[in-house]
Amino acid sequence: MKSIFGILTTIIIITTMPFAFADIEFDQEVKQDIKIEIGKDANVHVIHEISDFGQNSAKLEFLDGTRSNFDIVCALSCPYEFDNPEQIFEESNYMVFSQYPAFQDDLIVEYDLENVIELNNGLWKWEFSSQQNPDFYFDESIDMIFFDGTAIDLTLKKGFACSGICSMDLEFFDEDETLSVTSFDSGVSIQSDDKISNFIINDNTISFDTNKERQLVLIDIPREMIGDVDFNVYITEPGIIPDDEDRLLKQLVQNVETITIVLRSTIVGSVLITNLDVNETQASEGGGCLIATAAYGSEMAPQVQFLREIRDNTVLQTQSGVSFMSVFNQFYYSFSPAVADYERENPVFKEAVKVGLTPLLTSLTILNYVDIDTEQKMLGYGIGIIMLNIGMYFVAPAVVIIAIKNRRK
Repeated sequence: MKSIFGILTTIIIITTMPFAFADIEFDQEVKQDIKIEIGKDANVHVIHEISDFGQNSAKLEFLDGTRSNFDIVCALSCPYEFDNPEQIFEESNYMVFSQYPAFQDDLIVEYDLENVIELNNGLWKWEFSSQQNPDFYFDESIDMIFFDGTAIDLTLKKGFACSGICSMDLEFFDEDETLSVTSFDSGVSIQSDDKISNFIINDNTISFDTNKERQLVLIDIPREMIGDVDFNVYITEPGIIPDDEDRLLKQLVQNVETITIVLRSTIVGSVLITNLDVNETQASEGGGCLIATAAYGSEMAPQVQFLREIRDNTVLQTQSGVSFMSVFNQFYYSFSPAVADYERENPVFKEAVKVGLTPLLTSLTILNYVDIDTEQKMLGYGIGIIMLNIGMYFVAPAVVIIAIKNRRK
């Protein structure tokens, strides 16, 4: 009895192991459904769900890439072989089943693909190509992907199906927004896979500069900023007034409170979005350098441009800077509209504010001569400049006042 049990056990073990034949022959390609699961860290897991192909042999071709962690769901007997003499999965391009497993309703082959999706400036990209038509599923943290540049909103669905011969560039932003370039102003946020500079928002326009060709840009705009007239998006060489030939193709994604504009820059240039209604949003949320604008008379004044560039190109490029600006804006916009209004009404007070802003502008020029590329550097220089301004605006005057009082005594 023990010998019979041992023979049966040996037969089962042998039949579930891959066979290594001299020549690999097969009668047909497997019929299958392919699922590709993509995690938040761009890890890729592939699942082949194979339909019954009877007693004939069938070939299963693997997806391109560095493969690992092979697994096969098989209840009893699954005779198969890989396409190399050593029968090493990682060195195989396909496998062949000698027959469909008996007494089994489904046959599943799974494995991981490594290093097929590359990260650059917070944007993951996979140059995918396959003769198959797989279904793609994404981690819940990924709410938007780009299929050959076309945005697909995943808020209400888990993925999409790639029909026909599937050849595409698949892209999505990493959930860590500090890896991509993000700017905030008047409720507007911009996320991109490269640097965004010279962000300016006026009564009815938004403008900024891109840093490379084919730069992917996502602009979230509050719904109340979208007026009754259709807005347009242009891109030109810096300093050139746009015309109809400079219009950029755009895609809109509707959100609950915002509208996302998705675009690709065709050149390194200036993007201009027109026909917006910014006034109401600015009044409720702030966003402009109100006190400095009122003091120097225009948003285009060099001093105002300097403050905006320091904010957008330096402070907001780190998470600590974004956190600081969020707290600072709540404080600043609680009083700045009233101060700006009084500046416009009182020329003497306006000139006094100009004088008062000079030490601040001088201290901020330090940031033009340092390379801030880490959170630690941002915190260090930020705290240093804050302490310097406290010394100039409070400590130094207090010392002078105390010295004068002591002399009078």
